[in-house]
Parts: sequence; C-alpha cells; structure tokens
Amino acid sequence: MFRVKVTGTYIARSGIMDKEKIKKTYEIEGNIPTTKAALSIVKNKLLAPALAKKYPDYVTFLTYHIVEIIPLDEASRIELSKSEITFMGRESLVRYIKEQLPHNEDGTPAVLAEYYPDLFKLREAVQHAKEDLKGYQKQFALREPDLRLDLEMAACNPDLYSESPSISLAASITTLAPKKILTPAKLAKQTGDRLLGLTADQIRDGEMAPADLDPGINDL
Repeated sequence: MFRVKVTGTYIARSGIMDKEKIKKTYEIEGNIPTTKAALSIVKNKLLAPALAKKYPDYVTFLTYHIVEIIPLDEASRIELSKSEITFMGRESLVRYIKEQLPHNEDGTPAVLAEYYPDLFKLREAVQHAKEDLKGYQKQFALREPDLRLDLEMAACNPDLYSESPSISLAASITTLAPKKILTPAKLAKQTGDRLLGLTADQIRDGEMAPADLDPGINDL
C-alpha cells in the first residue's frame, strides 16, 4: 500500500452567486494499492471522493499532479524502488541513486541530489542518468557552475527563493481540452448566426418588427 500526495486545481462554487464558479488549488492525500497505473488510479478512484470530503465547495477537478508516493510497508518499498521515477519522492529517489545507478569512477553518486532541491528537477536528472549516464555526466559538467550558483543565491536570499517545486514538471494531466482557434471566415459566420438568432428572438418577443431588420443583415 502507498500513501500518495496529489496537488492541482478544481472548480468550486464561489459562495457569492449560486451559479458562479471559480478555480482553486488543492492538495490531498490518500492511499492506493499499487504504483502500476498510479495516475489513472488517482484520477478515477481517489480524486473525486477525496476532494468532495475535504472541500465543501468542490464541483469537479481540472488538473492533478502526483507530488509524492510513500510506501507504507516493506513490500511496497521494494515495488516503488522498481517503479517509474516520475512517481518517486525525494527519499525514494536518493535511495534509487544509491542502489540502482552506477557510481562515478571516483565513487561519488551518479547524480548529486543536493544540486536539485526541486523535486521534479531531481526526477528529471535521475531519469536522464538512468537512460544515458554519459550524456547526463556531460550535461552536468556544463551546468554545474550554474546549478551551484542557484544554490548559493537561494542561501543568500531565503526570502526570495522557495524550494517548492514547479508543478508543470510533475506527472500530471489536465482534463480541459485546448480551445479551437476559429478562422476569420468561421468567426464571421458564427457572429452572423448569433446576430440572426438574437434578431429572431426580439421579433418573437415583440421587441422588434420585421420591417426594422437591416436589409443587409443577411449578407453576414
């Protein structure tokens, strides 16, 4: 069994107007039986009941991001060590680096976790090292001065820098389909159709007589 932490956004009732809806962020935790298809399990089995219980204004969720999965027993710990890196928490990633990745010739770990306080950047680094260790080493050699400077800047300015990860890099999904961009011709037709519909409604309601129609309205 695993404890999973999930963050994202959801649609909520505003509390001001009955039909008004607003977007809010959430963070919930719950248990799942396996890490196989973890994101699907979270989406289809965990999110709705967990959000409804925690947030009285909950209507539906929009996005969901697995921040961390924590094994709750030894069997789960072993399973997690073999699971996808994108679902591992920091402790599991550090263990994976120590136990699963080959070390450098000088005995140091292939990935130096202290260079990546951001969880998701650490996941990216471990995934890169797993797939292409030499490629990761070359990249790290080039980026090491900049990564070290980031750490030094954060230490000098704790009020400006946060260790909170960037959610956009997490294992995540958005349930909103991208909006379609209308061509000028379709936009003109859509506008004309709306105008004709509005005119017909006004004639039916007695707000406008048929003679009031602009002769050129059908040209839209």
